[in-house]
Amino acid sequence: MKKVLLLFCLITITFSAKAQVWAPLGATWHYEVSELFNGNISYVEVISIGDTIIQGKNCKILWTDWVMKQSNEYTYMDSNLIVYHYNSEYAQFYPIYNFNANVGDHWTEFAHDRCDGDSTVEIRVESVDSISINSHTLKTFGMQYYEAGSNYYVNGSDSVIEWIGSANYLFPLTAADSCDGIFPSYYEGPYFQLRCYNDSTIGLYETGISPSCDYTSIKDISLNENKVKIYPNPSSSELNIEMENFSNSNYSVEIYSSIGQKLSSRRMNEKLISLNTDNLANGSYLVLVRKENGEVGFSKLVEVNHN
Repeated sequence: MKKVLLLFCLITITFSAKAQVWAPLGATWHYEVSELFNGNISYVEVISIGDTIIQGKNCKILWTDWVMKQSNEYTYMDSNLIVYHYNSEYAQFYPIYNFNANVGDHWTEFAHDRCDGDSTVEIRVESVDSISINSHTLKTFGMQYYEAGSNYYVNGSDSVIEWIGSANYLFPLTAADSCDGIFPSYYEGPYFQLRCYNDSTIGLYETGISPSCDYTSIKDISLNENKVKIYPNPSSSELNIEMENFSNSNYSVEIYSSIGQKLSSRRMNEKLISLNTDNLANGSYLVLVRKENGEVGFSKLVEVNHN
């Protein structure tokens, strides 16, 4: 009997460890961005909206609206828990995280140097610890940046949480702020800080850099005030989108499939609109509420179940 219980526990532990996946559909990162030279504060959102295949790799499609630029980024994680980011300019994947790393492990990462030409920097893991988030024990990594192939330390460090990524920006792009060297400046000037992360397994994680982090919207205050509600969830035949204090029609509602395909789009022209889900197969879908300028103000993962 004890052997059976032990086997059951081992199976349960193994299943739990594998339940989390990298950037699951609907996973959302919110960042606060400080402009170093003018003191302005802005916000960035990254949302996992589906899957695609690039160079034979099963990649996650991550929609981002950073620094007034809306685009899709692509990442994948291999069997060794190494996460790669696709550089579209060079049509090449570069490793950005290793969730299986130990102290002393290292790898090279793409670096954009606007003075001396693009190159690489070396990331070295200098500490490994753990953190508990909503009853999930996740590893944390302290990393330093070095000039590739040398022991020259270039002013940069990072803190990474397993399955979530950097405490700064999800894609730790490195760049030169001057022609004297390369250091991680997170897109040549703006300083990124993770405010919160949310997915269906880990739940909501707030870093505490601000008094609160409203998952529904931290950069679109108007939507935050209007309190968007999407229900029922799961949906069997109809999905309601309700915006309290509705005052204009500057918003649209979009539904995306698990592979990132836009299935429908409708203008939010009244306080409550209803979308028919009879033609959607059972499964998970991402609902985005956008402003006319394209910014995502609200996102929610919904289930469709006709049973």
